[in-house]
Amino acid sequence: MCGRHLGVEAAGLEHEIVAFPGADHAFFNDTGPNHDANAAAQAYDRVLDWFGRFVDRGGQGG
Repeated sequence: MCGRHLGVEAAGLEHEIVAFPGADHAFFNDTGPNHDANAAAQAYDRVLDWFGRFVDRGGQGG
């Protein structure tokens, strides 16, 4: 378990840490050599799901 995970856990913060096997640093950057389209698509879907669950939309419904 990484130190960052322990820190957010100790702080009692809602969190989710996901690793994509085989995806290198900057895998989301579609202009770089480490781009992994499959991992990026999965990560993007997870981010949107996270925002939908935990980000206040200021009364915008949803």
